[in-house]
Amino acid sequence: MKIHILKLVLLFGAVVFIGMLGCKHPIASSTEIRLDDGHYPTEVNRIIMLHCTNGPTGGGCHNTVGAKNAAGLNLETWEKAFEGSNHGSVIIPYDTTNSPLLYYICPDSTLGPQALPGMPYTGTNKSNTPITADEYKAIRNWIAQGAPDKDGNIPFGSNADTRQKLYMTEQGSDVLSVIDAASHLVMRNINIGVSSSIEGPHFVQVSGDGRYAYMAFLHGDYIQKVDTRTDQVVGSVQVSNGDGNWNVLHVSPDGSQLLASDFLGTRLTFINTEDMSIARTLRTGVANLHGITATRGFDTFFVTVQYGNAVYKLYPDNSFKFVKIDNGPLTFSAQTRDPHEILMAPDYSKYFLSCEASNEIRVMDPRADTLIATIPVPTKPQEMAISEVKPYLFVSCIEANSTIPGAYGAVAVINYNTLKLEKVIYGDFWQPHGVAIDDRNGLLYVGSTNQTGPSVGHNHTSGGKHGWYTIYDIGTLQAINTIQYETLVLPYSIDTRFKD
Repeated sequence: MKIHILKLVLLFGAVVFIGMLGCKHPIASSTEIRLDDGHYPTEVNRIIMLHCTNGPTGGGCHNTVGAKNAAGLNLETWEKAFEGSNHGSVIIPYDTTNSPLLYYICPDSTLGPQALPGMPYTGTNKSNTPITADEYKAIRNWIAQGAPDKDGNIPFGSNADTRQKLYMTEQGSDVLSVIDAASHLVMRNINIGVSSSIEGPHFVQVSGDGRYAYMAFLHGDYIQKVDTRTDQVVGSVQVSNGDGNWNVLHVSPDGSQLLASDFLGTRLTFINTEDMSIARTLRTGVANLHGITATRGFDTFFVTVQYGNAVYKLYPDNSFKFVKIDNGPLTFSAQTRDPHEILMAPDYSKYFLSCEASNEIRVMDPRADTLIATIPVPTKPQEMAISEVKPYLFVSCIEANSTIPGAYGAVAVINYNTLKLEKVIYGDFWQPHGVAIDDRNGLLYVGSTNQTGPSVGHNHTSGGKHGWYTIYDIGTLQAINTIQYETLVLPYSIDTRFKD
């Protein structure tokens, strides 16, 4: 397990983060403090009530009265604390590295990362003393133990078999973040990978029954398996030896097998998921393999060749052909069509290709290997997600010029029945990449990688700025709120636990 310590900087003065965990109104004196029962463990309750809330009628920041002036963060009760703030999660159970609360209350840089303004916010009022080292350690230890309530209940710990979640790779941090679908918050961060260097988790896919999530690493040699009930890594298989560049996975409908593509090594590797063993590896003779889809029987496979105008089609007997996606001569040169990702329609009658060089979605017939339609979209289409509640295909367009000041990128919405562009969403994005549909709740999640965007929030020693995700209603195609749910570095791929 790797821990990546966050280096925190305050940017744009205190505009963003004084609202994160701060306030501007007077603090009650110690004689006025009401140490109410917030349902925290005893010592944690004392610290939070003393320094953060001062009771519902006191002058504290993070209570029902003051939260509106403190970015919506209400610490009055344990339950309220896990509704997060206007920036998403503030306390992530078991994760003392990535819980922002700790940065703001840390009284000494030798104890951990610090962020300004330090909390509790005192201004010129000296009656509210800073948190002590022992109090900080008590909060840190509480989070390390899962941040339980006074009865020992762990946040988001109930209904492990049925809880709806989303899984998101943090490619710059070697972390798999788990998003709770009910609260929309990051509820767990799972350290993944096997080496001390950043392996770059590139892709995640959850099995059809919602039991397991599988990850491929751009700079690693292993495919890993996570149990979605415990959110623990439960299996790994070595698929290369120092030369891996694993891009995408495709899990069979019954969950028994998956196929992985190696971008530079020309390999396609089949894995038995039960014991995470290699079933067979094929050398295709062509590099830059990326997206994968399959027929309903998981016996014929379509793999994008990232550069050029072809899809690699693999038959059950291991024979193959290159399917041209336009009328030009077969080429593997960049800046032609460059099919990036591939996704099968729910009825298996067609598949979609995001062509990042020609800025279009190409729709292909998987049986006749012919072009059905071409749909122009904004610049550099990447990942796709499909709804079965609404007839919509969502496409992240990572380099689209936005109509919104301070934003970059867009999401194209295509009606997969009429094959028409329904809408282009210009939202609070910066280089959006991963997209996922939660059909159970009628929501679209869009991850912004923020590789070249604003340096707000937390900078990371692992080599980049934080990203975020935003959430849309798939019925109205409008954002459900104005929250940028902060992530770690380079949120890249997202998948939903239960698809129906």
